[in-house]
This record gives sequence, C-alpha cells and structure tokens, in this order.
Amino acid sequence: MAEKTVADPRYKVQRTCAACQGEGAVWASSCPECGAALTAESDWWRNDLLPCGHEMIAAASACEACAGTGSVEYILTEDEYQELRRKKIKRGVFLLILGLIPLIVLLIAIFSQKPDLIFGSWWY
Repeated sequence: MAEKTVADPRYKVQRTCAACQGEGAVWASSCPECGAALTAESDWWRNDLLPCGHEMIAAASACEACAGTGSVEYILTEDEYQELRRKKIKRGVFLLILGLIPLIVLLIAIFSQKPDLIFGSWWY
C-alpha cells in the first residue's frame, strides 16, 4: 500500500508548517549579529530596531522546514484519505439539504393556498 500512497497525487496534501506555524519565518531568541538576548519584557518589536541597536529584519530568518513557504507537503495514509473523503461527502449532502430548504418552504407556501389559486391568480 505504501507504493500506491507515494505515486498517487490524491494522497498528497499541504499542511501548515509546525516549525513556523505557517508564517514562513522563524524569530531568533537572540540577535544574530551580536548575540544579545531578545526578551519578552522589552518592547523591541514596536520599534524598527532591536534592543542592541541592530535592525529588526536581522531577528527573523526563513524557516528551513518549509523553505519560507509556510506549508509542507504531507502524504496521507489510506485511513486518513478515506476519513477526509467521508467528511467531504457529508459536507456535500449537508449543503444540498440546506440549499433545498428554501425550495421546500416555497412549495409548501404554494400548495397551502386555495386550490383555485395554485396555477394563477384571480386577475388572469
């Protein structure tokens, strides 16, 4: 079953990168240029400069796990794929029923009229 999973594109999905939470960049805990620690107490993130005086751009680096894209390719197992398929079918049936509700209400309103007004009104 593993050969089918790798070759079949249905089993490949994009998931949010766990290392950067989808941002594509990882914030350093210290300044990459001088090594000064970046603490949560200081409000360095409000300024353009870090507490040590270097630019704030130096504190972020591209995530190596996702190469800065924010998502990684994940290959589903057969069970995960079947579960996603079932959810998709359930969602489709729910939306179909939800879309039919206005039609059903309209038909009930039409058929609850007097029998002589079902196919027209008194003026024609």
